[in-house]
Amino acid sequence: MSALRVWWSAAIDYDWVVSYHRTHPVLRAAPYLIASTCALIAVVGALSLASSRGEVAPYASWILVGVAVLSTTIGLWWLRGEMPTRTQSRWFVAVGDSSIAAMLLSLPPSPISVALGMLFAPMGNYTNVFHGPRAFAVHHVLSMGVVLVLFVRAIVSEPEETLTAITTSIAVTVVLFAASPLNHFFFDTLRQDAARSYFDHLTGLRNRRGLFAAVHALLQRPKTGESPNSCCVSAICIDLDSCKAVNDQFGHATGDDVLRETAGRILHLCGDEAVGARLGGEEFVVILVSEPDRASQLACALLAAIYDVRDRAPVSASIGVASASIQDFESDVDMAGTVRALIDVADDAMYEAKRRGGNRIAHAP
Repeated sequence: MSALRVWWSAAIDYDWVVSYHRTHPVLRAAPYLIASTCALIAVVGALSLASSRGEVAPYASWILVGVAVLSTTIGLWWLRGEMPTRTQSRWFVAVGDSSIAAMLLSLPPSPISVALGMLFAPMGNYTNVFHGPRAFAVHHVLSMGVVLVLFVRAIVSEPEETLTAITTSIAVTVVLFAASPLNHFFFDTLRQDAARSYFDHLTGLRNRRGLFAAVHALLQRPKTGESPNSCCVSAICIDLDSCKAVNDQFGHATGDDVLRETAGRILHLCGDEAVGARLGGEEFVVILVSEPDRASQLACALLAAIYDVRDRAPVSASIGVASASIQDFESDVDMAGTVRALIDVADDAMYEAKRRGGNRIAHAP
């Protein structure tokens, strides 16, 4: 029961899932696949209307027409190639499930209408990937209820087709209520593994891979301030001074503690406005989108926070800062490459600070 409670209370970071999809060329095709599914549902609605003309009530015909038009419209919306916001995604699930249910319940009772209950499967998979267990459970309660109603209607209206209806219902049940939950647990495991691959196991900060995904999300946020176009993207490279001496004097366990303490201070100062990551060894980086002066302020705060005389092994840091116009990052073609180039410039400034004796900040020209 405890495992079930953990599963039920698990929260899905929708923004992270979307960012993860954006970083993979294959997964970026998801909106187009969803658009294709919407088109297929529209075709099913149109064909159902044509094949059952005269067998359904006028209101049912209008429902089938409405579902076909709505599915086509939503499919065209997905063809933009962009993932929706969390709220838009929830509306998509609600409207999609409701439309499929309305279409199936408008069809004449038959084993075929029961078989079409499989149309709930794509929506279940979408809910599985992008939303939490509770949304997933609501989807399956709805789909199970609709399929049960379709099955009862089929055997009542056509008793001679009872065996066919039972066989069809079993097949639909396997697809909806066996394969889909198994996919849910499979994808949930993959999602957790993927999330772990984005973070440094020692410090808990993001690694390089996680950094680029987080920066992409950071750049998508609405820009604040009087003049959003005056914002810039800044990279703050941080390298701890004399870490080798700490390892030699106190041991590697203490050296690891220093890295963890530094990561905690970086994470605290980043807040929601910036993204921190460990690049490797004793080198860290912070990326933020802000007014030009904010990067210098944050760099000063980091320099002061990292060195604490109360630590068992106090260490200072050499910090390099580089900034670029937000307009350089507006194109999504090679955002990661642009970020890497900015980090390289900040890294050069950081080494200049180290050459000057460390425990200081250097700004790139």
